[in-house]
Amino acid sequence: EFSKNIKKKIIIFINFFIKDHIQYYTSFKKIFTNSILIKDELEFNNISPQIIDVIPPLISEIKQKNDTATGSILDNINFIYCGTLKKEYLSLELLELFLDLKKKFIFNLKIIYGKIKESEDEYDRKLKNTIDKLKNQSNVEIYYNLSHSDTLKYMNKSDYGIVIHNSLWDNKQQSTKLIEY
Repeated sequence: EFSKNIKKKIIIFINFFIKDHIQYYTSFKKIFTNSILIKDELEFNNISPQIIDVIPPLISEIKQKNDTATGSILDNINFIYCGTLKKEYLSLELLELFLDLKKKFIFNLKIIYGKIKESEDEYDRKLKNTIDKLKNQSNVEIYYNLSHSDTLKYMNKSDYGIVIHNSLWDNKQQSTKLIEY
């Protein structure tokens, strides 16, 4: 009796889409994912949108990389953002978030941008002020107009690349920055 009931499993959390697992995914009554892109892939592969929910990433803290033998911190986690800074990409909100996180956590942040696409005076002023505040933070490096090869070197040394998606302007396109990361 138990094996019959387990046939239609209850919940699965997917944080990495694997096309070969589609049949397995269909055996669940509810699917949670932390990515709209994964949700779109599931729907494209004929999984009902009614059983899929997108939730925020389930990360409660930024953990340091520790040497298991000594317990000492080997290195801070490295984040990187590369690209244009503009209102549509929620750049101010992103930078304010990292400024806030710097108060609670130790990590490295690299911001590499080629331009600031100006839109509204107040927003642009706040964005530039936040960049200036970040420049004064420890373990934050901000670069302007780096070569593509230098940018790729920094990307390769980073643990996490930051890409902001918004369903209002993304049109479900694959981000070239996401591919580079």
